[in-house]
Amino acid sequence: MLSLAAPPSGRTNGYLMGMAWSGSYGVGDTDDFAGDPSWRGLGVDLRSLRSERTSLGVYLAFNAFYNKTSEVAEIPGQSGHVAGTQFRYLNVFPVLVTGHYYLGRTPDSGVYLGGGAGVYPAEYRLDLGTQKYQETLWYPGLMPEAGWIFPLGTSARGYVNLKFHYGIATSKNDPSLSYLSLGVGLMDF
Repeated sequence: MLSLAAPPSGRTNGYLMGMAWSGSYGVGDTDDFAGDPSWRGLGVDLRSLRSERTSLGVYLAFNAFYNKTSEVAEIPGQSGHVAGTQFRYLNVFPVLVTGHYYLGRTPDSGVYLGGGAGVYPAEYRLDLGTQKYQETLWYPGLMPEAGWIFPLGTSARGYVNLKFHYGIATSKNDPSLSYLSLGVGLMDF
């Protein structure tokens, strides 16, 4: 997919590759299930420059949420409620096609806006005593993004981004999936 784009004129490499650590904060149902901010996340950005100001690419990531609580909980697929100390885990693996627009003169420095669409496989797990309840849901989803790329050397760049991940529930019984992530990483041209 990325090999279909020709590099823009004046550039020796028409690709951007970045890897970023990302901290995340759940919103809505995600916050209700695993409310603690997560500092466990990693994202990989692969982008093909389509012009001096635009790129198309792929975003692959992993975000892990965790929460220890004693709230009363409803178990998906079960009747009734449970109480006791619970360990809640939510592992999300976004796989998105992305597009970006670079507001600076070139894509290797400055502010950019972008977004993505794709799927969000999400593994929900609740441990309660010796019982473990686990379910994997697949969400179609969207991700708006704003970021800043800054020089660190000849070809390496640093970047920071803010993304809002929104997985659309496909059943009225499924929880919604939404969270903010702040990424800090390195990008190579």
